[in-house]
Amino acid sequence: TFSDCSVERSLSLCIRLETLWPRAIQGFLRNPLFGSGYATLTKESVEQFTEAESTDNNFLRTLGENGAIGFFFFYGTLGLVLWYTWKAFIKAQKDPFVSALSAGLFGGVIALLINAMYIDILVASKVAYSLWLLTGITLGVLVREGYVAQKFAFERHAQEKDTQQLA
Repeated sequence: TFSDCSVERSLSLCIRLETLWPRAIQGFLRNPLFGSGYATLTKESVEQFTEAESTDNNFLRTLGENGAIGFFFFYGTLGLVLWYTWKAFIKAQKDPFVSALSAGLFGGVIALLINAMYIDILVASKVAYSLWLLTGITLGVLVREGYVAQKFAFERHAQEKDTQQLA
């Protein structure tokens, strides 16, 4: 039997609206600060085995499983990535490699955040491995080249100090 929603709209949308998203909200309401824990949103009880763990909304899944604190830190990290890549893009107008790297990561993160409204792209996907790998490489380049977080560019500081001593 199908619900009225699934007859009027798509079955996939109605599963999200009637089951998956309300469970994520219930998980958040059980413990608003820390959530209900990983892999708890699709189960009727903690002991139940399920084939797949999915909420089909990354934001609701993060809120339900990790609560407000986990949500703040996870998306705060992505916010910092966006901030640093934007700053580097503005500063690196004469360096096409750094500009392209910054713009690419910035656009990729924005696209994944939009996609995260309808699937769990950032938490339970192979895409996440690529995102964090590219984020690490990009931020490493941006720091090393001195476009962001200059105080962490230890190698650059050492080179400048050596150059000053030679001069």
